[in-house]
Amino acid sequence: MCQMFCGWRLIGSKRSLVKLGAGTLEIDVITGKCSFQGESILQLAIAEEIRRWMHDDLAANKIPVTALTDALLSVNLSFSEGPNKMYRCQMECTSNVATDAADYRAQLTEVQDWPF
Repeated sequence: MCQMFCGWRLIGSKRSLVKLGAGTLEIDVITGKCSFQGESILQLAIAEEIRRWMHDDLAANKIPVTALTDALLSVNLSFSEGPNKMYRCQMECTSNVATDAADYRAQLTEVQDWPF
């Protein structure tokens, strides 16, 4: 989920992330619901992309969604001015997918430059 968040699918959400500014974004990957700094926000395009991917992957592997007790992606965002009038966005991602039997965690930090 971390790699997917930082990948090309993020393009449809970059403007929304810049408007949100620095802080922590959380995505409930089972439902696609988003929150920023603990407050509910409208669903971001990237949240729907990741939600759809998760549901498709579960179906392909014959795992019912109900087998998951949690699927959360948390992203700490920070912005600064990058080179050539670009936003520099640092994304510190942590994902957690849990079942009754196990927890699966991943982390990724990525820095990208986005046009103003």
